[in-house]
Amino acid sequence: MILIRWPTPNWVLKVNHILEKEKIPHQIIPTPRELDPSCNLSILIAETVLEQTVQLLETNEVPVDGLLKVNN
Repeated sequence: MILIRWPTPNWVLKVNHILEKEKIPHQIIPTPRELDPSCNLSILIAETVLEQTVQLLETNEVPVDGLLKVNN
């Protein structure tokens, strides 16, 4: 699984909309405190849709604060 972070929840909501529109499976989760003590949100996606997701984000000019591979 890949965890994608953004600096504000607004970006998470925008990306959620983009991914839903394109039917890309994802999950909004709280960002682990070790990564962001401010209780922000992140999106979790499967590695199999990473390339497609990154292309969509670039097309929609969405900046990414960080990508992190995580174990289930």
